[in-house]
Amino acid sequence: MAGKVPGNECSECLSERPHCHGTLIRHHGPHRQCTDADCAHPEVLMHALELDCEAISCECGDHGERRLAI
Repeated sequence: MAGKVPGNECSECLSERPHCHGTLIRHHGPHRQCTDADCAHPEVLMHALELDCEAISCECGDHGERRLAI
């Protein structure tokens, strides 16, 4: 296992449970997108990391109105 650091294995990989190492991006509406190009399962439970699309300056929900932080 060249290049691997001992003790640095993914517990999900070791247990062979279905999961994804990418980040799930939730867009407005039902659309979800994963940062891992090979991910075919955009379910929330498959991803340890998820964020709203506004965090990456996505404008899919921007209809000309800006929301103000309270």
